[in-house]
Amino acid sequence: SWSERTVTISVGVATLTEEIESTSQIIAEADRALYYSKQQGRNRVSHIRDVTAFFDTERRVLEPYTELFR
Repeated sequence: SWSERTVTISVGVATLTEEIESTSQIIAEADRALYYSKQQGRNRVSHIRDVTAFFDTERRVLEPYTELFR
């Protein structure tokens, strides 16, 4: 029965802005945020701006080391 099962949820959110040019683009942004939520663990809500900020920070941290791998 359902009373004996645990349910978790991960959510991805995107906001309609002037940069969003199509329905498919906002869906893709929300989908990207959803997969980020899933990577972070159960019961998470992530907005695309948080995902973008995370990857921008990661890129800046790793950028000095890119020459080592070329």
